[in-house]
Amino acid sequence: MTQPSPENPPPTHPFDGISQDASIQELTEVFKEFNTFATSMEETYRKFADKVEALESQIKEKDEQLERKSRLEALGEMAAGIAHEIKNPLGGLLMHAGMLERDIAKDSQEHRFITRILTAAKHIDDIIKNMLSFTREEAPRMVSTDLADILAQVRMDAAHVAEEKNVALDFSFESTPIYADKAQLRQMILNIVINGIQAAGKGGKVELALRSEAASAEIEIHDTGEGIPQDALSKIFNPFFTLKEKGTGLGLAIVHRIVTAHKGTIKASNHDNGGAVFSITLPLESR
Repeated sequence: MTQPSPENPPPTHPFDGISQDASIQELTEVFKEFNTFATSMEETYRKFADKVEALESQIKEKDEQLERKSRLEALGEMAAGIAHEIKNPLGGLLMHAGMLERDIAKDSQEHRFITRILTAAKHIDDIIKNMLSFTREEAPRMVSTDLADILAQVRMDAAHVAEEKNVALDFSFESTPIYADKAQLRQMILNIVINGIQAAGKGGKVELALRSEAASAEIEIHDTGEGIPQDALSKIFNPFFTLKEKGTGLGLAIVHRIVTAHKGTIKASNHDNGGAVFSITLPLESR
């Protein structure tokens, strides 16, 4: 074993010349810095993971939208063919049934039968008209307008239906300039409001609220009805899917098409306090 000598001094300790208290203090500071760094890294990782999850959700939503668009295009072509095949003979049926209704005595059993036939035929005719409307891909005629004006018109259009059903309308909105097709937005919003009135029933209420941000506007429509069955939420915008006894199942499909044509989104959900909620987001300017 080599003895310490002037030529071979003993090895120095890192903390030689430093008091024990000072060494502990330095270590404490190092650990504090390390903990701060670790906490910062953990927070950064959490934010990164949230971003990844949000992006994955967006990609999944985009894929679902593309798949839905392809299905609707194929369905639209088929529906248009069926509608045209039915429309001509149906027109003849309506014409002859109408002539019989005028010629037969109104208090006879035959007249009652003809009236039932006419009622059913007219219902079919309405379905055909909706099918043709759904299959016509009318590009929006985009103009500079104000959502407040459109919503005021919708409220006026829906007022008589709400009064008949004894349903209160509560609209909240302010001036919100937007670039859109006025007629299509009016049709789309009115459809949802009328559905809400029918769902709310006597003594119910339909609320509409408009909120806007820098680049988009959100319209939320809430009724106080029974809400949408959980298993129907994913199908509510599908063509020919309806929860109404006499519905055609095309109203909300047309609504979805109009929103999509405006580069917007629409979601259906149930309110915590009951009733259905439709949330529509629209860009304020053309993309």
